[in-house]
Amino acid sequence: LYFSLPQHFTNEYLKNEVLSLAEKNKCSDAARVRITVFKGEGGLWEKPTSSFNYLIQCWPMEKKEFKLNENGLSIGVFEDGWKSCDAFSNLKSNNYLLYAMAAQYAKQQKWNEALIQNQHNRICDATIANVFFIRDGIVHTPHLKEGCVNGVMRNYLLKQFTQAGIKTQEGSYTIDEFLLAEEVFLTNAIYGMRWVKSFGNKTCPCELSARIFQQYISPLFV
Repeated sequence: LYFSLPQHFTNEYLKNEVLSLAEKNKCSDAARVRITVFKGEGGLWEKPTSSFNYLIQCWPMEKKEFKLNENGLSIGVFEDGWKSCDAFSNLKSNNYLLYAMAAQYAKQQKWNEALIQNQHNRICDATIANVFFIRDGIVHTPHLKEGCVNGVMRNYLLKQFTQAGIKTQEGSYTIDEFLLAEEVFLTNAIYGMRWVKSFGNKTCPCELSARIFQQYISPLFV
């Protein structure tokens, strides 16, 4: 973003700022934290500057442990907008219009979530989650080049799968390929993991997905 960090703005400084705010807001045991970085002047870039502002917000977590949803999610595909694949696609930014519209569309369709496609009509991610599916014993997820958000839980699971020798593949997937999935689950850092029961007329079980949750997600709050 072409910002020059002040000398005092280190990883340790930011960590302490977050912990201090969480203590003030009485949510040190489990909190949702959002850090927003932005240009301070509020204008465009016609005057070169390296200054920046940041805002830290935190709220108590409603649920202080990860639990796998008992009822599987119902999902569908949002087809009124597409996400571009570029250098900024993997960042979680304030440019959230596409995801917000997809979430509203999902509510209208009485789905729990909506899948987002990229400009090539391939699966990108969901409105607030990364997408995983299982086929032939291999755990698949869209590659970062497909434009998905570079999620914390996504990275965590991929690392755990690699260490455990679980076959994984980051690739490019059309909706037709997605329909061949045996199981589907979604991940984010707030709820951990949720399994998908229905996608259109397709119904999915929760077998390997449940084992993945028990082995890799549940222990995070033990």
